Amino acid sequence: MITTTVSLIFPVLTMGICDGVLRFCLDKDSDKKAIFTIGLRIVLAGTALLVIATPILLVIGIPPLLVSMFLFTYITVVFTNMLNQFSRGIGETKVFAISGFLATATTIGFNILFLVGLKWGLAGYLLSTILSNTVCIIYVCVAVGIKKYIYLNKKLPKETQKEMLKYSVPLIPNSIAWWINLSSSRYLLTFLVGASANGIYAVANRLPTIITSLSDVFIRAWQLSAVSEFNAEDRNSFYRRVYRYYNAVIVLGCSAIILGIQVIAKILFSAEFYEGWRIAPFLMVSATFSAFSGFIGSLYTACKNTRTIFHTTVMGAAINLLLSVLLIPFLQGVGAGLASLISFIVIWAVRTFTISSGFESVQLGHPKYLLSYGLLIVQSCVLTFECPYYYLLMIVIFAAIVLLYWEEIVSAVKGGYRFLKCKGGKV
Repeated sequence: MITTTVSLIFPVLTMGICDGVLRFCLDKDSDKKAIFTIGLRIVLAGTALLVIATPILLVIGIPPLLVSMFLFTYITVVFTNMLNQFSRGIGETKVFAISGFLATATTIGFNILFLVGLKWGLAGYLLSTILSNTVCIIYVCVAVGIKKYIYLNKKLPKETQKEMLKYSVPLIPNSIAWWINLSSSRYLLTFLVGASANGIYAVANRLPTIITSLSDVFIRAWQLSAVSEFNAEDRNSFYRRVYRYYNAVIVLGCSAIILGIQVIAKILFSAEFYEGWRIAPFLMVSATFSAFSGFIGSLYTACKNTRTIFHTTVMGAAINLLLSVLLIPFLQGVGAGLASLISFIVIWAVRTFTISSGFESVQLGHPKYLLSYGLLIVQSCVLTFECPYYYLLMIVIFAAIVLLYWEEIVSAVKGGYRFLKCKGGKV
């Protein structure tokens, strides 16, 4: 509840400014010092508001230790995010990468110490998160030399602050709506069906993390490239080429995982959660459309159009809530997965077909892509509802998707071969 609450209030109290810091730092000739200082002041103001409000938590009976943990978790998460986004924005990608590695390594180390060694339980888990983020904050501050990017007494340009807030504020409801899209089904399953159904759904959600993790890593790098190439003459050719291969990897990966999902579930899920395989196909395709929505969202980010990002995410969240209420009582976890899938299809479709005419040549809605998406949906339905000869049908569908992307597969293999030969000194 603490970590979930932090993720929910984080964009509200910061006014989405961390994303704004990244985007405005990417502009050529931008005043990095002014941008960071504006972001820092807004983050500090939000933190001060939270500190003032924390006595309310004590009044309603939450133990002081948990209140302290909540406050420090928020502070370290916010400043880690702020500094990481800034380091990316000023081109310190090596610092950003090392920060991510440090976060993982120290979290594991502190968890082993506090949970396994000292057996501190919940407090140990939260303390490991706080200390891990603190290590990252110290590292980035030292590596970047953060002091030189802070205006102490200078009056900041109001126009820059206004533009940053104009960009960032629509991301507040967008973040909340995205949170609803990803988390509301679990609460509704618990309320309408029971905790066991929510447990099976949560386990089924582990498989789509393969897609979402791959997508998250790519999108972080893609955001920088999308902005840096935005004013280039051949930008759409570059965008189209990147999307072509990104699309192929995600679709082929999703189809392959769906094909082997029952085997994977037997290996990864315990017996009482094995039934989660039936929910996972819809969640896999949902994660696929989420990945494509994120790619298109980066194009909107490049042209600083965050309002459309907000509108589409809110629309998807509303559809998700409505369909979850209608479908969960009848289909339980499958209904929640189907609601998630439809909501992300809507987000992707609206973003794809309402994007500026300047991006038409990127071919986001190419017929080949649409056909492959349709095959993914059919494949997931065939498995979930166990149609006659369902495994044979899934193999046929997977083969059809491979044929659709055969050109991309051959091109990628040839490129990899040339790269290896070059590395070996033969070319």
